[in-house]
Amino acid sequence: MTNSKKINQDKPTKKRQQVVDTPAQGYEIGLGNEAELAKRNAQPWAKWSVKPELKFMPALADETHATMPPESAIGQRIAYCRGQLDNLSVEALARYTKYFDPDGVSRTSILRYEAGETLPGARELRILCDALWVSLDWLFYGRVGSGDVAPAERHALDAIRDLFWSYSGKENLIGLTNSLAARDEAREVEKRQKWIHEARQPKPRE
Repeated sequence: MTNSKKINQDKPTKKRQQVVDTPAQGYEIGLGNEAELAKRNAQPWAKWSVKPELKFMPALADETHATMPPESAIGQRIAYCRGQLDNLSVEALARYTKYFDPDGVSRTSILRYEAGETLPGARELRILCDALWVSLDWLFYGRVGSGDVAPAERHALDAIRDLFWSYSGKENLIGLTNSLAARDEAREVEKRQKWIHEARQPKPRE
């Protein structure tokens, strides 16, 4: 009886094994967290969204008229995009627009657009479309996927596409096109993420 009891005491129990294993597991998890944290610190800009998820946004309703003109909701769409870009502030958006035009769009102008006090001009529309990565059709009308081409242009494009397919094969051409498009978009996203990260930094005091 004594020998049997001594053997059982020397044999590690399941509970004791768990206590021994826990520090090692925690150490491995800690290393993983440190590696992820180091990656984020090395590329802090990689977390920012740069392209809004567009949705159909009609003109605002009006008490006097059934609907307002489509351009009356431009300010609402600008504010929506700022929210989609991880709640980009008006000040940061104003700084961000300077990457697309040396003069950019001022903070005061953006505030007035969003308040519906005034409408952006042609230059401001161009800059905002570039910076927010949206089409003029969406920013002006709130339409999604309405970029149809004229019938004559469509026939010409179809003829050119058929000619390419006859030489390279439809599957190869589509794969190459998709690959190039994905590569170019990834580069554009990274570039814009760095710009937005810089634009988000508080302006140094003079």
